Amino acid sequence: MGPYSTIRKLKRHGVTATQLEAALGEVNPEEVRAIFDGAVPLRRALAEGASAERTNVRRYYAYLVLAATPATELARRVDAEGYLRRQGAAVSRQVRRSARQGVSEEHLQGAVAAIGARPIAEALAGRTPFGRWARERARTARGRRERIAFAHLAAAGPRRVRDALAVQSEARAARSECREPDDRHGGSGPATPASVAA
Repeated sequence: MGPYSTIRKLKRHGVTATQLEAALGEVNPEEVRAIFDGAVPLRRALAEGASAERTNVRRYYAYLVLAATPATELARRVDAEGYLRRQGAAVSRQVRRSARQGVSEEHLQGAVAAIGARPIAEALAGRTPFGRWARERARTARGRRERIAFAHLAAAGPRRVRDALAVQSEARAARSECREPDDRHGGSGPATPASVAA
């Protein structure tokens, strides 16, 4: 199995805190910070690092674990401040772009579907201002799609997000009603002339 196949498998299952701790014990955090500041994309640089360590199983696997770890989480663990600043600036630009262009109902509903109703509802009910919560989550997003979804939520604001949640809740209730069996005739299907006569 090549490095990229293993990375995809690790990403699918999720890197545990124990795996990440062990990986950072094998690969010096300064080396990882240098990769964040380099010209080669992070995942490719770590995959190449793994390939160069094929004879050292522990370091090979450590590089793969680092490559499968969400970039923002890894940057925080190794104090890659330059990367985190760039990420924060990118999120701010995305939020401003979304606010300037306007978040359509379609994009807002898509953002709610991508993130999930429960975490959004919990954030709306929490003490942290909703916009700040959405921006912070955008900075730690696992991919571009999730980052843009959080940026749309931040730009839309809590009132529109609440309305979007209500629309989705009503749609789920309508679908549930459509799926319920018609038990007006004892659940045996539509009445027939013979059954009425009986």
